[in-house]
Amino acid sequence: MLQQLTERVWYLPHDEPSDRPVLTYIEGDQLSVAVDAGASPAHVREFYTAITDQRLPIPEITILTHWHWDHSFGLCAVNGFTMASKKTAARLKEMADWQWTPEAMEERLRSGAEIPFCHEHICLEYRRPEWIQVTQPDMTLEGEGTMDIGGVTIACETCDSPHSRDALLVGADDCLIIGDAGYEDFYELDRQYDKTRLAAFIERLKGRPEKWLIAGHEKPLPLQEFIANLESIYKEL
Repeated sequence: MLQQLTERVWYLPHDEPSDRPVLTYIEGDQLSVAVDAGASPAHVREFYTAITDQRLPIPEITILTHWHWDHSFGLCAVNGFTMASKKTAARLKEMADWQWTPEAMEERLRSGAEIPFCHEHICLEYRRPEWIQVTQPDMTLEGEGTMDIGGVTIACETCDSPHSRDALLVGADDCLIIGDAGYEDFYELDRQYDKTRLAAFIERLKGRPEKWLIAGHEKPLPLQEFIANLESIYKEL
């Protein structure tokens, strides 16, 4: 069920067993925006059903927070215009050439192109992985940009992050939507934090004006509480 956080921001909660992340909906007077495309077309359908159940319009724009499969593999099924960072688009372009046969998937595990955690959850999400369609965004962004959708302005900002090199942060209606940017690096550091990147990300968050933070795999938190959690992690590194 879609949950309302502020006047303009709603979210579909994450699902831990499947590793489906939070999907966010921003309601404008003229346009509506989704942040992240989810793990699959089935995930998109669940999101859109939850939106229509609240008598809200299907989003005309979808923004990706980063390239990882659970946030991007639903892009082939979303409505309207799509946007991501240039680095995200580059990774998706590379993955669009991947084969989804059992042999190809096993080879990516052996080579390190894929990791066991994601492989296992992809197989849970897709009964037949050959159905996977990796799609490119319609538009890419580097740096900062804003979008007025009527009654609310969306501010986008690309950055490096502890989790991946292609993070895109989205601010709207006193909420900061970060995808997985505050989490450990699964691919390059075997689910560990880079201390320098974590320190830089904490400082970036400290400069933000929003009240709420929406991360990919947990309930929304007050921004200051999320920062305090990251500072505790930093002290233990």
